[in-house]
Amino acid sequence: MFKEKNCKIGDYYEDVAPLFKNDKWGFINKDGVEIVEAKYEKVHGFIDGLSAVVFNGKIGYVNRSGEEIVKPIYDDATFFTNGFANVKLNGKWGIVDIKGKEIVSPKYDEIYDFYDGLAGVKKENKWGFIDEKGGEVISLIYDKVRNFDKGVARAQYKSSWGVIDLKGKELVKFKYDYIHSFEDGEAKAFYEDSEFRISLDGKELFIN
Repeated sequence: MFKEKNCKIGDYYEDVAPLFKNDKWGFINKDGVEIVEAKYEKVHGFIDGLSAVVFNGKIGYVNRSGEEIVKPIYDDATFFTNGFANVKLNGKWGIVDIKGKEIVSPKYDEIYDFYDGLAGVKKENKWGFIDEKGGEVISLIYDKVRNFDKGVARAQYKSSWGVIDLKGKELVKFKYDYIHSFEDGEAKAFYEDSEFRISLDGKELFIN
């Protein structure tokens, strides 16, 4: 077992625990092997096999073998979700995949996580969507967007809300003050102080 002095070992999770040694952090396994060298200012738990780490004030990701899959060069970063993480450099956001490839260079003001294979992105105060290869598949023309869910997303265009599909096709006309999430193909919508139930084929039922 690991018996070096002046060390602290955190709680084990999936046979790995954070190791604090010489004022730096790494990871140790249950056999007492230092699997990630204790050289980082901060480490986080492993998600999708990778841990976000901080080295010289910059963020990257290491695997359980201590290999830096994503070099610590970023100013900020998110945890991995569905194989992707958002990374920030010089005030702009990009995306890296679980293999360490930067699929989107840091150029957006904001980036959402991927849902239904698309992620919302914001640049110059306009939103659109990119695919998992980084291509802008829905133009950045919207004031606001919500994540895709079951192939549809709510979006605001010229101050009015509507609904689009994965190709950007308008399913519900952009005329509402706001549209809530869809459940069983229907959603609450508001227009000029009136409340409606709307469906994805554009039909609406007045409520009050």
